[in-house]
Amino acid sequence: MSQTHYYYALNRKGEGPMPQHEGYAATLPRLGRRIMSKKKPAPLIRWSAGLHKLKAITIRQPWAWLVVNGYKDIENRKWATHHRGPLLIHAGSNRADLHIAVKDHIERKYGVKIPDEYVMGAIIGVVDVVDCVTAHPSPWFNKSGFGWVLARPRRLPTRPCKGKLKIFEPDL
Repeated sequence: MSQTHYYYALNRKGEGPMPQHEGYAATLPRLGRRIMSKKKPAPLIRWSAGLHKLKAITIRQPWAWLVVNGYKDIENRKWATHHRGPLLIHAGSNRADLHIAVKDHIERKYGVKIPDEYVMGAIIGVVDVVDCVTAHPSPWFNKSGFGWVLARPRRLPTRPCKGKLKIFEPDL
């Protein structure tokens, strides 16, 4: 398996990221731009009865877009979670991070071309939470607090929904 795919693969039991190989953390920044720029879009799936029963987390845009499109593999929070498994992603209505400086920073640092407009105030996708860590080699980990390790991002047709703090049960 190539280094590019090694980081994003789950172990054979599907229980989280594969162990890091020696020197991996040192190669990640060098590989990061290439990994981000060649990523295929996450699949668009249909709503099913099971998805309506899932819990959700609100994430501000453009970070929510990066998560459901498979670029951002860590969600940084000040608090840990014991949640494992599927979690709906709610794109918050707060526009605090929607200015040109944030967009330029993301495009320059991570090599990701992000859109100018976003869906806000709606469920936009689902990811699997596979771990909660205090250290991680991902370029998205901000080195403080907790990093929720995310896998298998899937986009969903948007469903308007009011967001809440912490993990919540959405009114769909």
